[in-house]
Amino acid sequence: MLARAEAADRTAIGAKGLNYLAFHAPSRERIDELAAEIRDRNDTTLRYEDRHPFAGGYQALYCEDPEG
Repeated sequence: MLARAEAADRTAIGAKGLNYLAFHAPSRERIDELAAEIRDRNDTTLRYEDRHPFAGGYQALYCEDPEG
């Protein structure tokens, strides 16, 4: 069951709702392109930029949902 989180809880790890969503990217270059596109937006931010693009043995990027 999914439940909408209260606004104050939306970014809390373990809060109700969807916390992470993963997609496959064909290359490291595409991950870097996506990161650049996210940096250019005003409605979201990259998270964990100090670890980008490596995360536990794989390449990744994390960003905030524009809706919180």
